[in-house]
Amino acid sequence: MYTKLDDRLHAHKVNEILRSNPSITQKELCRKIITNWHRLKYLEQQGLITLRRKYEQRTEKNHTQI
Repeated sequence: MYTKLDDRLHAHKVNEILRSNPSITQKELCRKIITNWHRLKYLEQQGLITLRRKYEQRTEKNHTQI
């Protein structure tokens, strides 16, 4: 079980990595900070991090072309 402080510290690490390498893949990010995708999604739901998903950007482009 994580505390709010743990969440903020973990989110800070994630944000630093995303700032330094915005094109990092999901797998690389999870491996680098030693966590799993579910933990990252939880932090995003709490509003502590913002994950950019490449597949969402592709689908937005496809919808605008129609």
